[in-house]
Amino acid sequence: MDLLTILETIEHSGIYLVVLVFFAWYPIFSSLMWILTSLIYFVRRERRQGEEFYALDEYPPVTILIPAYNEERNIEATLRNATQVDYPNYEIVVVDDASTDRTAEMVMRYVDRGGVRLIRKMTNQGKAMALNDAIPCTNGEILLVIDADASPDPDILRYIVPHFRFPRVAAVTGNPRVANRKSFLGKLQAIEFLDHQPAEARTACMGTHHDDVGSRRGVPSVCADRRRTIQSRDGDRGYRSDMETPSETL
Repeated sequence: MDLLTILETIEHSGIYLVVLVFFAWYPIFSSLMWILTSLIYFVRRERRQGEEFYALDEYPPVTILIPAYNEERNIEATLRNATQVDYPNYEIVVVDDASTDRTAEMVMRYVDRGGVRLIRKMTNQGKAMALNDAIPCTNGEILLVIDADASPDPDILRYIVPHFRFPRVAAVTGNPRVANRKSFLGKLQAIEFLDHQPAEARTACMGTHHDDVGSRRGVPSVCADRRRTIQSRDGDRGYRSDMETPSETL
């Protein structure tokens, strides 16, 4: 039996038809599910949140935590924006994961001005371990972890922190936008952030609650706010080093 005969046999089999139908219709059904649940979430939740929702009577301390490795091209812009965040009670902590370039030197410029602290690791162990090592050195009740090439909006904490007034809220994600869209990779990432992540987040919020931290088990790692106490909810496991994007898993 030659290869052509084998392929023709597979093509006329029932299994082939089932697989073909699955891969043809699954993206359509999943897209419809994201769209429908996103609309339901918007109507039930987001549309009702006026400006009074974001008014705060007290300002819990927040730590903006920035893991960095060889980010000398981006870290200065990130710190420039982070120091301009409009919130009265926050600190900025940079954890340098044994960078071999001028990352630490550039961070020290902001450390000397005050308002920024630097934690230097002598051994590169990856983003997850850098975060785990840095968190015990922070003071905030809420941890905002952002990438070293991200530029936070000045109002980011004004919009994120109010959600933590609800005890069931364990983490809140921002809505990232890609600034550099000239490259092909940048354009693809822009499409992902514009469409997939907001819809998926809203869909997950409409799901069944799994446990005390709610239904969504992860948040995008570009910009994620989480309670400090969630670190030890199931023991002090911290961020997992075996995750592709370690800051996603709660």
